[in-house]
Amino acid sequence: MDLNQRLKDRVVIVTGGASGIGAACARRYAAEGARVVIGDLDADGAAAVAGPIGGIAMRCDHTDAAQCQALVALALQHFGAVDVLHNNAGTGWTGRFGDMPGEAARRLLEVGVMGPILMTQAALPALRRSAVPSGGALLFTASGLGLHGRPMIAAYAAAKHAVLGLMRSLALELGPEGLRVNAVCPGIVDTPLVRATTGGWGPTEQVLENFRLGTPLRRLVQAEDVAASAAFLISDDARNLTGTALLVDGGAHEA
Repeated sequence: MDLNQRLKDRVVIVTGGASGIGAACARRYAAEGARVVIGDLDADGAAAVAGPIGGIAMRCDHTDAAQCQALVALALQHFGAVDVLHNNAGTGWTGRFGDMPGEAARRLLEVGVMGPILMTQAALPALRRSAVPSGGALLFTASGLGLHGRPMIAAYAAAKHAVLGLMRSLALELGPEGLRVNAVCPGIVDTPLVRATTGGWGPTEQVLENFRLGTPLRRLVQAEDVAASAAFLISDDARNLTGTALLVDGGAHEA
């Protein structure tokens, strides 16, 4: 199979696609032939990613049901279908649990859990109508922290555990309809979001180096590594995978 055509003509919505993992995924999907629709709070950043890959973008807060519906409507208006939804948007916070402001915890759970729920509800009717022979696909960006814990990041880990619970339940519920539901679970990736939210662990460069040294492969995961795995999960190469949480962490969970 020509990997450049593996996602040919599939319409893929990516939330949080203005930077980091979402941007890398959008670019990878387009490189494999997909038509990409990006939703992000950063409208300019989303447009900057979408333009060079022939995609479209709009400002979208996925915690607002109406904006989720508008993003799906944009995809249908321009491309006539939605074949894949990649729920990628998220946020983070690090620090001692007792020091976390209630509003920060509320926002983290709203963005990390309610956002994917509302976005999935908005896209589901269109996904059910996908003409892709192997059926429509849902993908969540979860985390290795959805499978285990780590100090100083309890609320984020709770959100990612919830995302994996949602993914697994939807895989069982939607499987008989031909819809596949999976998650990609990155380790620590050097992205703008990670740099903005890991201050509770210490100086950013030292945090990233510590994670690199704690990985058996001694390589920090790159956004492009996650994108390669995500493209596999939404492609026909993974047509018999559903309910799968694919770890992309360089073996850090074994260390």
